[in-house]
Amino acid sequence: MQRAQASTSASLRPLLALLELVGAKEAPALLVQLRADLLACDATILAAAPSGDWLALRRASHNLTALAGTAGACGLHALAESLNRAAHDQDPAALTRILPELRQALAALVAEILALSDRVQP
Repeated sequence: MQRAQASTSASLRPLLALLELVGAKEAPALLVQLRADLLACDATILAAAPSGDWLALRRASHNLTALAGTAGACGLHALAESLNRAAHDQDPAALTRILPELRQALAALVAEILALSDRVQP
């Protein structure tokens, strides 16, 4: 796991610590599940935003806040919290303002997880 730590973003230290905790045998499965959960949040947000499905946006942003925090993706975490506030307030202007940056940050985290997955072997 040392090699992965040296070449992964320092912001993901909580995720790296979690991978160390679960061990080399379980780390790949954890990364697969994290990626799947992040992509599910993205799909829900993408589907719910155009129709203003505020309940779905609240649920997905709540989950995304937890996932981003667990990974140590502070910027994405803050954006997910902002999306959650916008969904609670049913604020379409805030949703429009937040969504592009949030989706970009989410895609960046997924890319980092994929890169990390390539380096973490059981």
